Amino acid sequence: MWLRGFAFIAAMLASSLATARQSETFRGWQAACTAELVCLLSKRAGGGADVSVALRRLPGADEPWQLVVTPNEPAASLTDTLAVSVDGRAKLTFNPAYDYLAYGGPTHLFLINAGLATRLLGEMVGGLLLEIFYEPAGGGRATATLDLAGLVSGMQWIDSRQGRTDRDRTVAAPVDLLPDPAMADVRAPVDGGTGDRGLPRRLVDHHYLATGCEQLDSTLLAGIDVVSGRLSESALLFALPCVATGESVGYRLYVVETGEIGGIEPLSFAAFSPTHGWIGTDTLTNVAFDPGTGLLTSVRAARDEDGCGRHGTWRWIGWRFAMVEYRFRRDCDRTQPRSWPVVFRLGN
Repeated sequence: MWLRGFAFIAAMLASSLATARQSETFRGWQAACTAELVCLLSKRAGGGADVSVALRRLPGADEPWQLVVTPNEPAASLTDTLAVSVDGRAKLTFNPAYDYLAYGGPTHLFLINAGLATRLLGEMVGGLLLEIFYEPAGGGRATATLDLAGLVSGMQWIDSRQGRTDRDRTVAAPVDLLPDPAMADVRAPVDGGTGDRGLPRRLVDHHYLATGCEQLDSTLLAGIDVVSGRLSESALLFALPCVATGESVGYRLYVVETGEIGGIEPLSFAAFSPTHGWIGTDTLTNVAFDPGTGLLTSVRAARDEDGCGRHGTWRWIGWRFAMVEYRFRRDCDRTQPRSWPVVFRLGN
């Protein structure tokens, strides 16, 4: 059976098992290297769906591992997440186009989010059992289990064949293969999904059920963009328009955790009131987010119950937003937000 598990990668190597000059078996993990020392370590799941897992590495002193999951039967939907868990720990979720991409065929899913894939391999190296969860192309749910015994020995065998002594466990996307056309039109979840406006369905469902916001495709909100961006290897920010009045758009903000399956966290922020001091709010006005700096900004320049202007800046630090600066204008005038009085500045 391992021959089939190796053959799908062998084709991508533009070779075949006949060209494998060296091979060995480690508790069901089949290790082989071509004459050019392109090496593969592959194993088929022992329970549940027919799924293969493989590690591939090119020759070279600094080459990282490539981690591949191949759902053979049933084949996976390429627009849905792939989740994995080691020894019953929290599931790590890989999103299509951003965290995984098909190479060499529509079923060979390479984990291309380097940070998340490296974390997974680290857990696999020290683990006993790998569980794989995915949605088949025809719907429903599929799971598979794979015994990790022998994995480390197989990796060490490849280290020896390639003359590597560093024991590096870094994972990265392949640089010598082309993405399969089957995923050419698949959008990363930060840009799209199956819900309204192409958003992740579970996020839209949560937004409508937990808030009193207008429908995203309503007359008021249809022309207003969703603000989104990646916060970290495993977290996405979504700011969904909730209500619009004049030039002010109120947004509800969420962190969607892709590293822990199913996690949606509604965000709340501090807002200044000269009457009540610091209060909490779940709505920010006219937001913008810069993924490069991690800065989130909100500006309201209209009259409200306490004043006539608020300008807040927050930065994503570690696992939450930290307030960097907050400005408040009591009276309406022609001044710009950056000149409004500062009521808080981080570090002061």
